[in-house]
Amino acid sequence: MDINPVIIGQLVRQRRTEKNIGVRELAREIGVSPGYISQLEKGTYKVPSSTVLEKLFRILMFENKYKAIFGLKN
Repeated sequence: MDINPVIIGQLVRQRRTEKNIGVRELAREIGVSPGYISQLEKGTYKVPSSTVLEKLFRILMFENKYKAIFGLKN
């Protein structure tokens, strides 16, 4: 399955907002710049590395049903 950066960005922004996590805080926890998170959320960044996707999935506590969208194995 191809990973769609626009969908990933929308999901990340929605979940980050729901959890009241700031862009800077999320960036610090993942080990990227706040600009990276902003670009990711806008869908203008290419597909993130598998390491970044795994960290986003874990830190934002996505349900397992989203694993395929993030390109993660069950």
